[in-house]
Amino acid sequence: MIKKFFLRGQAILLTMVFLFVAILGSIPADASTAFTGMRNISSLELVKDMRLGWNLGNTLDATGGETSWGNPKTTKEMIDKVKEMGFNTVRFPVTWGGHVGPAPSYTIDQAWLNRVEEVVNYALDNNMYAIVNFHHENSWLKPTYANEAQSKAQLTKIWEQVANRFKNYSDYLIFETMNEPRVEGSPNEWSGGTAENRQVINSFNLAAVNTIRGTGGNNASRHIMIPAHAASAIDAALNDLVIPNNDNRIIISIHNYSPYYFAMDVNGTASWGTASDKSSLAGEFDVLYNRFVKNGRAVVIGEFGTINKSNEAARIAHAEFFVKETRARGITPVWWDNGYSEAKKSDSYGLLNRTALSWHYPEIAKALVRGAGGASNTPSPTRVITPTKASTPTSTPTPTKTPTCTPTEAVTPTPTPTKTSTLTPTKAVTTATPVVSAVNPVPEDINGDKVVNMADIILIASHFNAIVSGTNYNKKCDLNNDGAINMSDVILVALKFNMVVNVSTPTPTAQSIPVFKDVSVHDPSVIKTNGTYYVIGSHLASARTDDLMQWQQVSSSVSNTNPLIPNVYAELKESFDWAQTDTMWAGDIIQLKDGKYYMYYCLCKGDSPRSTLGLAVSDSITGPYKNQGILLKSGMWGERSEDGTVYDATKHPNTVDPDVFFDKNGNLWMVYGSYSGGIYILKMDPATGKPIAGQGYGKKLLGANHSRIEGPSMLYSPETDYYYLFLSFGGLDAAGGYNIRVARSKNPDGPFVDAAGNNMTDCRGPAGTTFDDKAIEPYGVKLMGNFRFAESGTGYVSPGHNSVYYDAAANKYYLIFHTRFPGQGEMHQVRVHQMFINEDGWPVSAPHRYGGETIGRYSLDEISGDYAYVNHGKDISASVKNSVKISLNKDGTVTGSANGKWQLNGYNGIGLSIGGVDYTGVLVEQWDTGLKKFVMTFSVLTRNGNAAAWGSSIN
Repeated sequence: MIKKFFLRGQAILLTMVFLFVAILGSIPADASTAFTGMRNISSLELVKDMRLGWNLGNTLDATGGETSWGNPKTTKEMIDKVKEMGFNTVRFPVTWGGHVGPAPSYTIDQAWLNRVEEVVNYALDNNMYAIVNFHHENSWLKPTYANEAQSKAQLTKIWEQVANRFKNYSDYLIFETMNEPRVEGSPNEWSGGTAENRQVINSFNLAAVNTIRGTGGNNASRHIMIPAHAASAIDAALNDLVIPNNDNRIIISIHNYSPYYFAMDVNGTASWGTASDKSSLAGEFDVLYNRFVKNGRAVVIGEFGTINKSNEAARIAHAEFFVKETRARGITPVWWDNGYSEAKKSDSYGLLNRTALSWHYPEIAKALVRGAGGASNTPSPTRVITPTKASTPTSTPTPTKTPTCTPTEAVTPTPTPTKTSTLTPTKAVTTATPVVSAVNPVPEDINGDKVVNMADIILIASHFNAIVSGTNYNKKCDLNNDGAINMSDVILVALKFNMVVNVSTPTPTAQSIPVFKDVSVHDPSVIKTNGTYYVIGSHLASARTDDLMQWQQVSSSVSNTNPLIPNVYAELKESFDWAQTDTMWAGDIIQLKDGKYYMYYCLCKGDSPRSTLGLAVSDSITGPYKNQGILLKSGMWGERSEDGTVYDATKHPNTVDPDVFFDKNGNLWMVYGSYSGGIYILKMDPATGKPIAGQGYGKKLLGANHSRIEGPSMLYSPETDYYYLFLSFGGLDAAGGYNIRVARSKNPDGPFVDAAGNNMTDCRGPAGTTFDDKAIEPYGVKLMGNFRFAESGTGYVSPGHNSVYYDAAANKYYLIFHTRFPGQGEMHQVRVHQMFINEDGWPVSAPHRYGGETIGRYSLDEISGDYAYVNHGKDISASVKNSVKISLNKDGTVTGSANGKWQLNGYNGIGLSIGGVDYTGVLVEQWDTGLKKFVMTFSVLTRNGNAAAWGSSIN
């Protein structure tokens, strides 16, 4: 499931009582036509008859399979219980993307399609309405111009197959084109998106509708639901929504978890039901009625609900009111039931006990049915009202939505206001110093999530103008202790807005939810200057970031207009002519002591190691760079090479993939090479940035005989006094099995060894072989390869060609690389992971991308639980390693798909023994972009071995 919240509640009481007149009468429908025939009724009439719905959440939409998120396999008896209670619509969220073959056909696994049809028929057999949709497809369904064509191709191919399967079903079956289309992690993800996002979503909706209609049969006139951006009802999303072909059988799909602080925020209020609460919620429904229903366009609220805070009475009141008010306006609501009901958990929307075939909260279910007018299939509102012209309730801040796909989470979303008002008080506002306590050293962090943000302002707003009544939140909201909650308290929060609370050192503070913006730079090489990180890669692509999370593309291709090297084809003509190419390979930039920036560029023919490695210099990191000439050449068949002997590609290097670095004593070096004769290192002149004369190609570190080893990058750690040589093994494309490895030495020019004690100079294929992966697999500590976390759906394909950076001020190590992704072909993006040094002195990579986390002190309770577990092994393979489930139990045992023992070492170290193999590494809490929550993770290496293993909590 994904938690949702849209249509936010208002903070100030509405001053007008809404006036209402009669709505359309009920339209009888013959439910005996569930499998055949299309009735001549409008979408408004159909939605009125749908009446009240229930979601089969976290089931067919579970990305690891129907039962992978903890719910039992769906049975006809479950749907019978839903019908028996009085619901007559079931929404079936379905994830299709994980059950299809490759492009261009994207053939759906027939067993999966059969299973979906079987479950949908459970509802239709009961003369119920059934909604079938696309769910959790945002990993590939991306509403951007860059991804539009590929996403649309997959969307239409899948819909064509689904629509054909159901083309003869009656109008009791409704299709929903998408769930919550959006760019995950983007700054506007929950605030309506960008104009580009909204335009592409319109394109997706149009393509899906046209595809469905084009399959013929009953689909030619089937009722179809479509969402706006993220299924949101905020103006930014709805204003740009285009109805495909102005089709009169299109229904608007909205998601509403309102008011947020009651319905979704586990740390928010547990009470609801005042006149203000009701007026505010009704006002949201008025907006939908006046925008759509009044103008003949039907609306279904495809998801709504409230989480369990041990507040059943308040949930009952909210449930009945919500349904009664939406039904009175001709809108059908569908409760989100994900099967999870545990109190005070942020995803506890479950009402039906699917295992016991009973109701966890029968009184809430009954309240929903009462709100819809009882169990009759024909709704009978207790009062007949018609909203007048659009009401304009006072807006409250809209929280940044924090969805989750798994059973539980512990995330406090950071709300973001939809717009900012400027208040000018007529007299000075008293802002006395807030009262500090030992429990919370920063009182402005009202909700105790260790960060001062909009969530705290929302809590003040919920008690605004109130006299302190003695409840906990009221006391916390009165920051200056003046006996009233007012603007002075808001100002105190504003003064420390976005402050992270330090409780004790080195315990890290709770983190703000990270926001990511991604770029494509193949083979990214990193440099930090003036507080900003830059990466340069192949094809003269480059990007920048201030926080390693939100990136901005600077350049993207080799052209005469590229700002790094303008008129590049003329500037580097000698290199282009030698390499017989029109593009450039992986480069590197370093700032030398003269303050100038030195770019080491390289060009390669591609099908042979005919390459150049040259130097260009600029006064600015972003160029323009002026060519200083070629430093090294390779691929001179039958001619003398740089070392005076005839060039031999099995022994001599391919002069590409440079990494230039200073050692601990201030000496300058360059390590380079790809495939061919291996990886070499040269001493460089720090005054000129050029190789010191007389070295030829330099000293060989490893490789030969076209072994697939490339992309060297060097890191010195003052913590261990080791030089770490990072390398990429395998092929860079999606089928190449690219993976990141590391070896270490006390000297920058080696010899380098791996954790198993292998000398890396022996890492090469036998003479006479080419691309012998089996010969090199035993060498180097494999930090990362192809993987996928089953529960969250996140994973990488062919991650590699990394660079590394040590931030001395923050004492953090960063691994920067490009990667492809499962099921997404050759599309690649930059990723950054934080690294840590384990107790054996080896770097380990955090399992998830860097989200600003700082390692902390963790307790047994925080660590123990269920984990998605991946062992990266030592192989070079195109296969994706899918996680399995293990449990780290409080008694120190490991159970599940792997068995053994574990122990907490110090504050954040971990030791594992699984299958007789010992591992050591670190624990760190991270943001899981798939599950949309902070999770505990571990990253370990085999002791005296070369395999990494990762765990990511799925509790």
